[in-house]
Amino acid sequence: MSLREKSESYRAQLKKMCQTLDRSPVVARHAPGLAGGARQLLDALSTYQERRPTFRLALEPNWTVKLLEEGICGAKGETELHFGGEILFEDSRLERQVLTVVIVFRAYGNSAPIKGRPALVAGENHVVRRFHFDFDRTVTRRGTPLAHMQVGGQLQQSALSPSTAGLFRYELFDQLDCPRLPWTLTDLPIILDTFLRQFRSGLEELLGGATWRKCVMDSERLWLVDYFRRAAGMMASTADRTCLYDYLCTEQAFD
Repeated sequence: MSLREKSESYRAQLKKMCQTLDRSPVVARHAPGLAGGARQLLDALSTYQERRPTFRLALEPNWTVKLLEEGICGAKGETELHFGGEILFEDSRLERQVLTVVIVFRAYGNSAPIKGRPALVAGENHVVRRFHFDFDRTVTRRGTPLAHMQVGGQLQQSALSPSTAGLFRYELFDQLDCPRLPWTLTDLPIILDTFLRQFRSGLEELLGGATWRKCVMDSERLWLVDYFRRAAGMMASTADRTCLYDYLCTEQAFD
C-alpha cells in the first residue's frame, strides 16, 4: 500500500478513533480533556477536502489526562499526561507528523531535593518527561531518520494548557536535539494506547474494550505490517543490503 493510500486510511482511522473517544461515557467522566480534544479533531476532519493541497490537524491545546496515583513522581501531588502535536497532509499524502507526550507533575507541598529529583515547591509545574515521535518526508540532512523518537527535545510550553496557572520547570535540557532514535511511523491511536495503558487514569474499561482495541490493531495493520516486512526483506537481501539505520533515512522505507 502506498503512502498516499495509507494517508487516506489514516484520516478515516483518526475519525473512528475520535468518535470512539467522543461517545465514551468513561472518557467523558474520567478524561474530559481527551473527549474535548477528540471532538475538536473530529470537527477539523469534517472540513477535509481532497482538492486542498495542504491540510493540517493539530492537538491544540494539548489533550490532558489526569492520573489517579498521587505519589507517582516520588511525592504527593497531581500528575497529568499531555498529548500534543500536529499532522500535516500535502497533496493528500502524510507530509509531516509530530506527536508529543509530556508528563507534568505538581506537588501538594514543598519537598527538599533528593537524588534524581529537584526540590519541589507546592503547586509548581514540573515537566518530568517528554517524548517526541516525528515523521518528516522533507528531511534532507544526510543520516537523519525520517521517523524517529526523542526523549526531551524542544518544548512549546504555551501548548500545555495546564490545569493551574504558572510557569513550567523543565528538568531536561531542551537545547539538545539528539539523539533521534530510528522508529516506526506510528500514529495517534498507538501513542495514546501505549501511554494510557501504563498509568491508572480511570480509562481501563475503554482501553480493554473491543472498540478501542480494534482502533489500535487497525493502526498496527496500517503502519507496521509493510514497514516490518520491507525492513526484514532488505536485511535478508544480499543485493540491496544496507544497515537498518541508513534504510530508515530513506523514503523507500515508508512508501
